[in-house]
Amino acid sequence: MNAKLSSRTLFFTVLFSVALLLIVRCEFKNRKLKDQLVLVDNQQMEVSIQDAKLLVDVTKENIEVLRMCQEVQNSTLKNDLKTIQVAQHNINSNLNQLGMKKLIMLPDSFLQPFQLKEIDFHNGRSREATLKCIEEKIKRQLTLFEILEKNTTDVDIKVLAIQSKTQLELNLLQLEYIKTSTNS
Repeated sequence: MNAKLSSRTLFFTVLFSVALLLIVRCEFKNRKLKDQLVLVDNQQMEVSIQDAKLLVDVTKENIEVLRMCQEVQNSTLKNDLKTIQVAQHNINSNLNQLGMKKLIMLPDSFLQPFQLKEIDFHNGRSREATLKCIEEKIKRQLTLFEILEKNTTDVDIKVLAIQSKTQLELNLLQLEYIKTSTNS
């Protein structure tokens, strides 16, 4: 009976030791995985911060173009800039949707109004100066989207950049047409 008790105790001790070893091994693996995940998250966060800064910059430029288009509502440029304004609204909407999806706080034209320094429409700036300023803002947006497209690892941001670049290139063509049609 004493031998049975001792073999039973030995069996449970060995079983307990094996179970304890398995638990410790799993905990060690989990801790190692968590350390690796933190490293990956930190690297991904740095990329996201760079992308977020570029998205904020492109949103600011977009809002300025939208404000310029809105300011010319009382001028002869109103109809000429309508398609550019619609394209800029689409880009702005896509930027805001992406910002919400990626939890990036982007400037909002209603909450954070920007002052237009380049053009004062109320002082009677010329049509050419207005078009030139809008063209510069669109070119700046195009440059920022090209940087985003090349440098981001985020698929959603890359898709937005490609789609927006196409719309901006069309806007530049429309501006050229507007310029040449007024010079003729």
